[in-house]
Amino acid sequence: MDMKMNLRSILTTNDALNYQIQNSPEQIFHFTGKMKLDYVRTKTHPTQKFPVNGMLTINDISHPLSFNAVLYHIANSGDAACKLSGQMIIDINKYILNQSLNRLDKNIALSFSEIVLRKPGEK
Repeated sequence: MDMKMNLRSILTTNDALNYQIQNSPEQIFHFTGKMKLDYVRTKTHPTQKFPVNGMLTINDISHPLSFNAVLYHIANSGDAACKLSGQMIIDINKYILNQSLNRLDKNIALSFSEIVLRKPGEK
């Protein structure tokens, strides 16, 4: 699993933390990891829940990160076969070093979802 997003697209409910994120020198949030799933089924299957372990890098600072993900089958949806989703809980203080944030709750929950397409010719 390899995800990249613009760090500045993160918006929290805390103005001070938003300011730090928006003014961060690094613009890329990069997670790379492995799903604890033998393979992704694109044909009918029950909902699959599994852990994902990997490395999150922001501001050239990397830390291990684990979270749970879910793979849902989507019936009768054209080219879409499944929806992969999950939520990462990140201590942003590990990546944005600023003493003024020490008194704030720095845990950010980032949710994601992604559509998995059917294999060519698969029905």
